[in-house]
Amino acid sequence: MADNIATQLLVIQQLLEQGKVGEALAELQVIIARYPEQGKAQAMLGSIYLHHLADFTAAEEAFRIAMRQAAILEIKQKTENGGKCQMLELPENNKLTAMYLLSWHNDR
Repeated sequence: MADNIATQLLVIQQLLEQGKVGEALAELQVIIARYPEQGKAQAMLGSIYLHHLADFTAAEEAFRIAMRQAAILEIKQKTENGGKCQMLELPENNKLTAMYLLSWHNDR
């Protein structure tokens, strides 16, 4: 599953780079419909909503799900790796974007 999703996310990223936001969003929504708790897909969805569609509410929800999954992954990895943790689920720029968006929303 993970390799297949990773490949699909790469294709979606390429669509975004080509300016095909609608196609990218449609493909991503198919993945999320099947795997709603897939953190990388949710982070990418949040990024599309934030940067391409300016839908802050939808972006916030997607980032919340992605961050929750990142926290779950972090706890799981700590348990499996004898207390050593590696955050793999969200790229740093998406973590910063999510934190900014959440702080912006909470300040309103």
